[in-house]
Amino acid sequence: MAGDPNKPLSSRPKMDRDEWKKFCNKINEVGKYLHDHNMPLAYHHHMGTVIETEEETTRLLENTDEKIKLILDTGHMLFAGGSSIKILNDYKERIIHIHCKDMRKDILKKSLERNWSFRQAFLEGAFTVPGDGCIDYLPLIRILKKNNYFFFECIISSTNEALMIPVGIATTPIPTKEIIEAKIFPPTVMGITSP
Repeated sequence: MAGDPNKPLSSRPKMDRDEWKKFCNKINEVGKYLHDHNMPLAYHHHMGTVIETEEETTRLLENTDEKIKLILDTGHMLFAGGSSIKILNDYKERIIHIHCKDMRKDILKKSLERNWSFRQAFLEGAFTVPGDGCIDYLPLIRILKKNNYFFFECIISSTNEALMIPVGIATTPIPTKEIIEAKIFPPTVMGITSP
């Protein structure tokens, strides 16, 4: 549904109680298999899917084994009206990767008010590079430092490439000095990727 230009986000699939139970059991089953082969399963919540919101992400983590990890996506969490900071604080042991996507507040608001499809919001430029949107990354970085979290690639732009701006000209500066001082990752690994 995420790629379907004709399906608004409000029409995304939702699970009933039995479907949730089956879904979590399957995730546990796959997670155990991968864990037994020394490869963690990291679930990525995403707009337009059955695990989109903070509540659904929490429910997934509460109903799956500790072996099931999470890719926390700041852009998708904000898009769904959730708090990346709350998820990070509540489930720090389960988060093994973070996608730091920023959101353009005006386009985010328009996409929700007009019930756009995920694809339309994406093509209109809802996602952008950190520093060009409305997410304050400094509190997130401070929590990561406090938790001794180290990761390799975290600065991500999932945006329409025609609308993408270089990191160097982001309108709100990324707190590079604070990132480097936190020693979370060296500046050479702050990469930009497409979805």
